[in-house]
Amino acid sequence: RLEVSNRELLLRSSMRELQLDFVLSGMQGHYEQYSQADTASAVWDLGSSDALEQLPNLRAELILDGESLLGCEHFAGEAASRRHWTDEQRLSDRFGSETLKSLGGVSGLLQFLGIVCADCDAPPSYAQILPFGGISAALLRLKADEAYIAASAALSIPTA
Repeated sequence: RLEVSNRELLLRSSMRELQLDFVLSGMQGHYEQYSQADTASAVWDLGSSDALEQLPNLRAELILDGESLLGCEHFAGEAASRRHWTDEQRLSDRFGSETLKSLGGVSGLLQFLGIVCADCDAPPSYAQILPFGGISAALLRLKADEAYIAASAALSIPTA
């Protein structure tokens, strides 16, 4: 069972900031995704030390019960670099072998988590960079019908 308790999207100049809080199989989840509109150029910010700092064009992290289990940082520009992490063993431990088997293994679980968490309005080129095992940009374009969700909430009808 999946219950979303908070979904907040902030738009700051050319950056999208998505924060999602949810409960999945009894685990408290928190997902953050920061996506720059410009996918190909380096993004710089004047940091607190009054020095220019390169910001990631994409940053994402999934935390379950306070434990960071997957995430990524992607920097564009001349010094393009990427940092990507997934703790497959801890994901397996948390979801159990039966769940993983029913989803087709860790890759199926990662794709499911990507559909639940990823910002579907971020630039489509980020889909392959996100830490969800190469999820399709087309899958990220799926959106829930907001009127249905609002009506379901008002009538206390489960949406998941």
